[in-house]
Amino acid sequence: MTDPAPAPGRDLRRRLMTGLRVGFPAVVSVFVLIGCIMLFAEMMIGGHTRGEARIGIVFAILGIAVGALSAAVVGLRIRIGDVARVVVVVGWLALTVGGLIGTWQHVRGERENGEGGGDARIAAAAPAWLSGDPWGIESERDSDGKRPPLAPLSFTGLGLLGALAFILGTEPHPIRDPR
Repeated sequence: MTDPAPAPGRDLRRRLMTGLRVGFPAVVSVFVLIGCIMLFAEMMIGGHTRGEARIGIVFAILGIAVGALSAAVVGLRIRIGDVARVVVVVGWLALTVGGLIGTWQHVRGERENGEGGGDARIAAAAPAWLSGDPWGIESERDSDGKRPPLAPLSFTGLGLLGALAFILGTEPHPIRDPR
C-alpha cells in the first residue's frame, strides 16, 4: 500500500522549514564572523594596542578564529565529533565571558580615573541618543578619552549568538535504521 501524496501546501511548508533550519544558522554564523572582523578592525583603528586594552584584540582574534571554524562547519555541513563541538561552544562562551570582563574593566577604569563610573556615562549618552545622534558616536569618542562602559558587551552578544547558531546548525543526526 502506498502513502497518499502530501498536499501541495504541506510540501512547500516542509521544504521552507527545512531550508530555514539548515540555512539560517549558516547565515547567522557568517554575520557573527563579520561582526568579529569588524570589532577587530575597530579596535585596531581605535588604538587598543597598549596596556590592558590589548585584551580586546585577543578576544577579537578569538572571535574571528572560532567564527571562521563555526561558519565553515555550519555552512558546509561538515560533521564533527562531540569533542570538537564542545571545543567550539567553549570558544564562543570564552568570547562571551571576555565581553563581560571587558565591561568590568571599562567601568572600573572610569571609576579609578575619576570619570564618574559607568552609570554617569550611560546617563550622559542618553540625550545624544534621543537628539539626533542615534549611534552615540559623538558621546563615545569625546576628547576626554573616556571609555564607553558597555562597548565590550558586543563580544558577549556575538559569543552568545555564535554559540546558538553553531548548536542549532550542528544538531547531532540520529542514526538511521538500515532496514
